[in-house]
Amino acid sequence: GDLGALLGGGAAGGALGQLLGGRGSADSPDFGNRLNQALATGDEPKTPPTVEEEAIAGLMIRAMIMAAKSDGRIDADERAKLLGSLKGADPEEMAFIEEELARPVDIDAFAGAVPDDPGLRRQVYATALMAIDLDSRAEAQFMADLAAALSIPPGDLDLIHGKMGANPFA
Repeated sequence: GDLGALLGGGAAGGALGQLLGGRGSADSPDFGNRLNQALATGDEPKTPPTVEEEAIAGLMIRAMIMAAKSDGRIDADERAKLLGSLKGADPEEMAFIEEELARPVDIDAFAGAVPDDPGLRRQVYATALMAIDLDSRAEAQFMADLAAALSIPPGDLDLIHGKMGANPFA
């Protein structure tokens, strides 16, 4: 639910759900469908996420926060937007968010925490891309560095950027 709230739904959220494998019926146990449920309702999906899926959601939230900080700071408006979207988060979830907000951006350490699964790495990248407008050199450099650290091939990057409606970087 919190990941759905952070992603905010809409076209980009739907595209992320598709990238995560959201297909088939809404009652399907796959993660993409659970994410689509959360995006559509802003609430927990009907089928609770597994421990592994919770860990994946944590990686995606970390990616979003790092991307938001890629220009060197999270201003008061960005912070308020992020924290405001977590209404109903429990104290443990809020502590995780606060810890990530305070953590320095370390792309290599983050990439090392992402399992060596090409599909998951593309999903994490897409989540980070959703968190920014990709309208500054710092953000473009962050995304290029993240793509390299996650070993995402250029063709996959073009596909992700196209699906997410984001400008490709040069």
